[in-house]
Order: sequence, then C-alpha cells, then structure tokens
Amino acid sequence: MPKISLSSKDTVKGGFGAQEGTWEIGKASCIVYQFPPNSQTGEQTDPACMVRLELYKLDPNTLERIDDEPALEHLGFGRKNTLDILRPGKLAKPEDSEAEDMGAALGAEGNTVFGDPNHQPIKIYENCAWAKFAHSLADKGFKDELLKTGYLPYLEGTKFDVERLKTGFTPEGGDATRERTLLGVKKIHVFGYERKGKPAGKTPIPTRTGAGSKAPSPNSGSAAVIPPNGEIQTGTVVAADYDAIAKDGLDELAKQNKGREVKRALFQSSFMTFLMRRTKLDAEAKKNLVNETIRNDEWLASVTGEKGIGFDAGLGVLIFPAE
Repeated sequence: MPKISLSSKDTVKGGFGAQEGTWEIGKASCIVYQFPPNSQTGEQTDPACMVRLELYKLDPNTLERIDDEPALEHLGFGRKNTLDILRPGKLAKPEDSEAEDMGAALGAEGNTVFGDPNHQPIKIYENCAWAKFAHSLADKGFKDELLKTGYLPYLEGTKFDVERLKTGFTPEGGDATRERTLLGVKKIHVFGYERKGKPAGKTPIPTRTGAGSKAPSPNSGSAAVIPPNGEIQTGTVVAADYDAIAKDGLDELAKQNKGREVKRALFQSSFMTFLMRRTKLDAEAKKNLVNETIRNDEWLASVTGEKGIGFDAGLGVLIFPAE
C-alpha cells in the first residue's frame, strides 16, 4: 500500500504535551494510542493512529537539553480516520513508495503512516492536530518535500520554539476557562534533517540476566542480541526479561496511583508510556512484552497478588493500595 503524505498541503478542509518554550524532537514515530478517560465524565475515545513526538526541554540560549524526561505529544488525524483507515506503517527507506502495515494493536508502532487500500482516497483534514503542526512546521521553513515522504525520523533532532495553537474548544466536563490547544511552531532553530549526529536518548532501564531471565525469540525485534554466554553487554538494550521489565513498570505505576482504582485500558496506556520513556525496545519487542505480561490475565493476576494490588479481570480494573 502506498504510504501517506504528511504534508499540510495535502490535507483537506473539513495535554501532556510541550508548553511554550524551546524543545527538541528526540523521537518521532507513528503509534496506535488511546487517550486516558475524561477525568470528569469517565468517557474514553477509541484507540487511534497518531504521530507521537518525544520532546525534550532545551535551554533557549544554548539549545542544550535541561531535562532528560521527555514530554509526549500525540498528534491525531481526526476522528474520521479510524484504525481501519490509518495505521502505523514502516518504511525501509524514506524514498520507498510502499509502507508495511504494522497493525492496529494498542502500542503498534512504525516510522510512517499506512493507508488501508480498501479506503481510498484517504483524506487528512486540515483542522486535525497533525495538520496544524505540519502546517506550522512548513510555514517556518521545514522542507515540505520531506513531509511528503511521510518518513517521520526526518523530524528527529529539530529544535524549535513551541506555540500553542488555540482551537476554540473546551473539553466536555472540563474547566470552561481552559481552552484546548494544539502543538505549533513559533520558530525553528535547528532542522533535524540537517544534523550530523543523532541526539542521545533516554537511558533505558537495565534488563536482568542469569537464572529466570528470558532470551528473546529471533523475531522479537530487540535492539541487540544476547551473546552466547547469556550475559548482556553494557549499554545494549534487549528483550531479555519481559517479566522483570513489566514488574518494574507495575511498581512505577503503583507509586503514581496510590489508593486509586484504575481501569485496565488506562493502565495499559500508562504502561505503554512507561515503555516509551524508560526503554529502547522497538515496536515488535514492546508488543511481545505486553502480550506476555500485562495483557495476560494469568500473569497479571499472579503478579498483582504478589504486590498486594487488587485486580478484577471481569470488571477490568486494578485497585492500587494507598501505601
């Protein structure tokens, strides 16, 4: 299937992000993501295909990073573009015209957008979050011909001043004085596609070796290979112990949700954010890890029981202890 142009010129009429300041795009990818439920109404939108940007805060004078914890910005393509129309795709090379479909599972990830061949022509409307950002990028000098390739890594390394674009929309059940805004670009200091080296990423959580560790399968998509002796070389990232990584993630989410009852869908979404921030596992490895741990009722029931966390598979909720 042909890849999708991400240029704002090819659009049609129809959060937990970066606030104003200077930021760097550390990683740009396409992902199946689900926003958390509305805190007032409890309603939750369906998972959708979005562009995810990992943004690092910069010193405006030196353009150096001042925080190693990224802010995550999710830019959607409009509610009409559901997962049966748009999904994450993968390009071997930016100039390729055909993208591989990475699937519609929550957390599926790629470096471009795949358009389903059964839903042609596909329209990306100019008022969606991605189109607004792409238009402001091009307006400030980012090469539109690179956006047309749909290859998201071209964005990585770009350093720019953020502008929050007003929408005139207040979320239902939210503060009427707080208008929803979208990510925009006020000024570009460095164009990522012109950089000579890649920015340093977040240090991943270490994986465990020895007894009880699990080696990745040949198709796990891990970023490195375990040497024959089973020891993991310093600095490499492998899917060597899904169980250990998942337990680390569960511990962190338990600290964040003390005394709260959390829907399983929200828990899974938060866990995917943990994987994005704390590991460098690729999409296939993340998918395997999630399927073998937090989406596995037997695994989740066993581990939550060990940690004193309530889990009701029927109701789809986790109850975290206050202490």
